[in-house]
Amino acid sequence: SAYELAVRAAGLLFEGYKTSDRELCNKGLDSARAALVIDPDSTIALLAIAFAQFQNVALRIVADRQAAWQEGMDAADRALAVTESGTGHAVKACLISHAPSGGRWDEARVEAETAFRLNPQDTLVIGIYAMTLSHSGDPKQAIQVLRRSLRISPRNPLAYDTYFELAQAYMMTRQYADALEWAMRARAAAPRSALPHVLIAVLEVGLGNLDKARIALNDARKLAPELVAKRLEIKSTGRATEFRHRYDTLLRVAAGLDDPEAADALR
Repeated sequence: SAYELAVRAAGLLFEGYKTSDRELCNKGLDSARAALVIDPDSTIALLAIAFAQFQNVALRIVADRQAAWQEGMDAADRALAVTESGTGHAVKACLISHAPSGGRWDEARVEAETAFRLNPQDTLVIGIYAMTLSHSGDPKQAIQVLRRSLRISPRNPLAYDTYFELAQAYMMTRQYADALEWAMRARAAAPRSALPHVLIAVLEVGLGNLDKARIALNDARKLAPELVAKRLEIKSTGRATEFRHRYDTLLRVAAGLDDPEAADALR
């Protein structure tokens, strides 16, 4: 049935997200598309497609990022037209924030705030709302929101995402030691995901621990070599935010692509 296909798609996509497994994500996308053939108004399938394409765009693992982003946006808009939901607005916020033409973080924050008003107890919604807070210039509020989420639901199966967003928020405030603690919790919660390993590498450079940074980055490469290679291709330009420039520079130092002295002014 369409429902079974859509639920299967959602499960595959979240597992793929936690494990940096591109094959699982592709299978989830195929299952969601099959569900829509049977039921074009399946909100579960539509949001699965939107979330899948967000991953593809954010991680730069598709050749045509614009086409993937547009399919994701169209799916999110269709899902919201059928039923307004916090999840729908949250996933749309993710896509807006990672538009191929440049992340529109202020617009994404408005969308995420709508999601949070609709469902302030949903861990996924909270994580995305906090992400937009951090990247639109308010990481301290993001930390408060995320810590509240952990108090409400300390054993939530999506706690990995909360830990990861806390690590990023603390990094934005240059509290590298606190950020590293949360990044390590994210790694423990999702050991097969490459993203916490990459973030740990960045933070270890920030703390001056180059050997530990290289070990973490090598661990990330073992888990998702293509993802890491794509990430290292990015070099911040003048349009990038201060955080993105700092993140990219520290990562390139960890990989040996930039001189370690480049990190000195960013600590």
